[in-house]
Amino acid sequence: MRTSMKKVGMHHLSSSGGSYYLILDDAPPGTQEYIMLRQDSIQSAELKKKESPFRAKCHEIFCCPLKQVHHKENTEPEEPQLKGIVTKLYSRQGYHLQLQADGTIDGTKDEDSTYTLFNLIPVGLRVVAIQGVQTKLYLAMNSEGYLYTSELFTPECKFKESVFENYYVTYSSMIYRQQQSGRGWYLGLNKEGEIMKGNHVKKNKP
Repeated sequence: MRTSMKKVGMHHLSSSGGSYYLILDDAPPGTQEYIMLRQDSIQSAELKKKESPFRAKCHEIFCCPLKQVHHKENTEPEEPQLKGIVTKLYSRQGYHLQLQADGTIDGTKDEDSTYTLFNLIPVGLRVVAIQGVQTKLYLAMNSEGYLYTSELFTPECKFKESVFENYYVTYSSMIYRQQQSGRGWYLGLNKEGEIMKGNHVKKNKP
């Protein structure tokens, strides 16, 4: 399969078979990062009956991190009221992010896995919750940059959507970032399809 590629600032934007990938040029040797792109939205029947700011089709990015931890809270935070859109998150190498029944977060090349489907639920202005369709567990990031799963919606489940360029969007923790530089902590997988810590992801701002 032929792949076309063009320069985008300090990045390469690559397309293949209708999919788009963003490759960072200046990552250290052996740690080249591949920014993750989101597939076109698959709208649920419920969303088709109501207006939503997420109804427009687009490709979106998510950058790196996560730890396989099952998190449970005893408090009763407010649950998101909207169902959001159903979508998949995938990498340049063909890994789809999946959230398994036991709370494990990893990448898979099985495109038919139902654990690769996620609800993107709006919970604020350009802020979303990411929930596994099958497990109903939320993705969350803790103060060390690890991604884990939570049965309940908490502040650590909130991810900021930031417009990158060419209508791409990055997802980063709403409450944690690098203290000195202010750089965000992002979601994503490395080139082996493994989860990474959000504070280890390097991304040049456009």
